[in-house]
Amino acid sequence: MGTLVTCATGSVSRAFVRSLRQRGEDANVLIRDASRASTFANERVFVGDVFDSDLLRRAAAGVDTIVHVSPRVYPTGDIASQLVAHRRSHVESTRLVLEAGLSQGVERFLFVSSAHAGGRGTEQAMCETAGGMPDTAYAQAKLEAEEVALAYADRHALHVLILRPPGVYGPGDKSLVSPLWRAARLGIWLPLEGVQAVHSLVFADDLARAGLDLLEASGSGSRPRVFNVKDPVDYRPRDLYADVCRAHGRKPLLFRMPDEMLSVLGAIGTRSRSVPGLRSLAVLRQFLTLQRYCGHLFEEALPAFRFTGFGSAAEAVASRRLDG
Repeated sequence: MGTLVTCATGSVSRAFVRSLRQRGEDANVLIRDASRASTFANERVFVGDVFDSDLLRRAAAGVDTIVHVSPRVYPTGDIASQLVAHRRSHVESTRLVLEAGLSQGVERFLFVSSAHAGGRGTEQAMCETAGGMPDTAYAQAKLEAEEVALAYADRHALHVLILRPPGVYGPGDKSLVSPLWRAARLGIWLPLEGVQAVHSLVFADDLARAGLDLLEASGSGSRPRVFNVKDPVDYRPRDLYADVCRAHGRKPLLFRMPDEMLSVLGAIGTRSRSVPGLRSLAVLRQFLTLQRYCGHLFEEALPAFRFTGFGSAAEAVASRRLDG
């Protein structure tokens, strides 16, 4: 049989395609941009929108597994209008993909959610079973999409797994690591020397390997489960920047700035998203916000799994050893 990967030009979806390719497994990919089709020379390509039910059914024909990474949107406006956009992107797309898969006899469904669906990490690492509440429209929609997937699992005896990654780093990522790559390439000094907030992260390729390994280990028909998938260690921003600079053969340029000033600059960036020179400051708020998650359920499920680690992954990305 094979696997359908949705939204396959996104960084996480591409990682799943790479992992399937390395395992020698057949894959169908759904992409929106026809110009990207040549990227998937080994896969069966379907071009169109994830909200096209007919296309989804054709793409799901002949596969037994679907990996669904819902399309990212970046809505503006008030919380209510943002929630509408995120619900369409995450909840409605998940329902449509599930319906298409069931119509074609798909047996396994893997949904890539977000650790934020279970709340934000605080001084104590957030666990999947903690019952935390999402605090953004994006996280709320991700949680609702999870609930849809689990409901389909109960009604149709579908084998469902849900991955909750925190920040994802890798080729083409849009996590808080992205500005560090740009800064390292340009040789920019960053005010991260004294920032103590730690962040849970995961390498996109490790996330993909973990998801596929979980599907195999848990077996068809087992109870659906939700897993935080994260590197075994958490990271401080200064250490992330040091690794990125080393991967580029540069010395990390760091200086200290009071957290209060960083917070003010981050707020300016958040309020100035339409101003290219200022909007990059918004990431400073992210660096100051501690986000820790617990991955013990995954560790118990796959105790032999080996993560790449940020330093090694940064070197691989910098040397362009990753394709796709």
